[in-house]
Amino acid sequence: MNKNENKEKIASDKSLEELFKPSTRWENIKWFPIRLWTKIEYKWEDFIAFFQRGKRGFADKDVWNFDYYLAGVILGGLKMLKKYQTGYPPKLSYQAWDKILDEMIEGFEARLNCESYEEFLSNEVDKKLNRSLQLFAQYFGSLWT
Repeated sequence: MNKNENKEKIASDKSLEELFKPSTRWENIKWFPIRLWTKIEYKWEDFIAFFQRGKRGFADKDVWNFDYYLAGVILGGLKMLKKYQTGYPPKLSYQAWDKILDEMIEGFEARLNCESYEEFLSNEVDKKLNRSLQLFAQYFGSLWT
């Protein structure tokens, strides 16, 4: 079947026309309460999470994927530390400390940018994250501005 025949077949198919027909006003009104309730529910969860984070430092919904949540918090802190750093560990130079911060940031970004579980388990992401975690543990006491 060539391209023209395929287009004609699709154009003649009634189910596709029905599938892609514009929705009526009634259909939009019919689903409005469900959409509204979903938005309210998500906002309520965010509201509760805001107070839980203020009280304990994390929310119930953060624990569901805790490694991802912590990686985001650590990454944000490392980026701010790199931007506003006023010092570095005594045994290192400024340039060496800057490279270490870059390496830690790269590993945590690799973790957060994973699109799938298979990508998370890949050797490249695993190496970067493990190296970042080693540096993070090694220089934990030096993470100050």
